[in-house]
Amino acid sequence: MRLVGSLLVALFLAGCGAATQQTNVPASSGEGETVKPPKGYVASDVKPPQIVLLSETGRQTAVQGSYCVTGDEQGICVDMASPLVPKAVTVVQPGDQVTIAMPEATLKKDSVATVRPLGCADRTARTIELPPSGELDWRVDLDSGAYQIDVFARFEAHDGRSGDLSGTLGLLVGGGPKSNDYRGVLAVKPAMRVCAFTD
Repeated sequence: MRLVGSLLVALFLAGCGAATQQTNVPASSGEGETVKPPKGYVASDVKPPQIVLLSETGRQTAVQGSYCVTGDEQGICVDMASPLVPKAVTVVQPGDQVTIAMPEATLKKDSVATVRPLGCADRTARTIELPPSGELDWRVDLDSGAYQIDVFARFEAHDGRSGDLSGTLGLLVGGGPKSNDYRGVLAVKPAMRVCAFTD
């Protein structure tokens, strides 16, 4: 029975990889519908690592996007609706340093963070390659405004999980509720958007 279960997982994961080869889009690209896991899968068994944005005044966890994760002879691929919109923004001033990190994992080639005006899936302000360490220290060099940081990462977690995932973080440069010196993590408000959010 164990051999049959392993074979089913292998076939399931091969299907995830096939999506990448046939469409030239990673299986966790955010397109399509949720893929059902193999029989016997327990949701808590295999989860993607967290993507976080760290600043001197707070920690923001990314809104989880699509992912494919394998580990301990189990695996799952989930495609989330796109585009993603962050639920929070980290408020910084130009020149502040922030860290984009995946504390549980090291990263593989083609892991990137794409900075876009908030809500604008078709506009790019900056593309940053993420280092293998899974931790990018970045001195913010953007004009004032609201942004989202869309992360796509291929990873190897410290506990043996591997795969790819996407997520989005929010950044507000040179803004805040009271003064230009404000820093912190705030909930996203519709007025912050640069492009209209889609449902």
